[in-house]
Amino acid sequence: MHLEKLMEPVPMELVLPQQWTLQILTQDYAATGRYTFSQISGFEGSWTDAPTTWGNDYFQNLLNFKWVLTTSPAGKPQWKPSNPTNADEAKLFMLTSDIALLHDPMNSYQKIVRQFANDLILLNTVFAHAWYKLTTRDVGPVSRCVGPMVPPAQPFQNPLPAAPLPSALPQWDQVRAAVRTAMSTVSTAISPDMVNGKPYYGAMFVHLAFACAATFRRTDYLGGCNGARVRFSPEKDWSVNVGLSSVVEVLRPVKTKFGSGLMWTDLV
Repeated sequence: MHLEKLMEPVPMELVLPQQWTLQILTQDYAATGRYTFSQISGFEGSWTDAPTTWGNDYFQNLLNFKWVLTTSPAGKPQWKPSNPTNADEAKLFMLTSDIALLHDPMNSYQKIVRQFANDLILLNTVFAHAWYKLTTRDVGPVSRCVGPMVPPAQPFQNPLPAAPLPSALPQWDQVRAAVRTAMSTVSTAISPDMVNGKPYYGAMFVHLAFACAATFRRTDYLGGCNGARVRFSPEKDWSVNVGLSSVVEVLRPVKTKFGSGLMWTDLV
């Protein structure tokens, strides 16, 4: 982690469009360390003395130095070591948000800081998982990730169970008959509609099937009836799906009867 000058853009009303040229920007950055149309935030320093090298120095520095509140040359509050032993350590700094990790009243963040400071392998592992999730969370199922370095499906990718072998599939005529029976059999999970004086769950089954498909989000390929995730949070908790868990329970005897050969996706 490294910071020489935290920069932010100047408000657009202060910038003339014709001034945005690569030549000007390049010349200004080479001369001053920042571009013409940016302004430094006022914080200056480096979190570690090896900012271009990956490691757990940041967490070790948090623990190994006593940090005191100072003011940057631009008048911004930042933290510096009170006892630097060389010039590199004197350049170290922390923001208040960094120091806050050491003052969690629940002692949760302090524990994490100590773990990462003492175990680089643990930091590597946790960071790798977090980075992979950050960069692929909206991609959808693992099948949409390509390349030789794709890891096994992660929980956040909602991996589906293996499809049953053809020999394990149920007789679909028997499944249809069981659904028809469930459609007209009173369940304790939810009261049925009454049609001509007889119990009827058909409309609820159609509603469940439509809602299951309607959970699909094109933005991140989540939801949909592949996996029947309308049975789980967060889909089942959406206001539009309130009550559908009870309809699922009406179908549960059918699922129990045919076991693992009948997938909830097909049943719904």
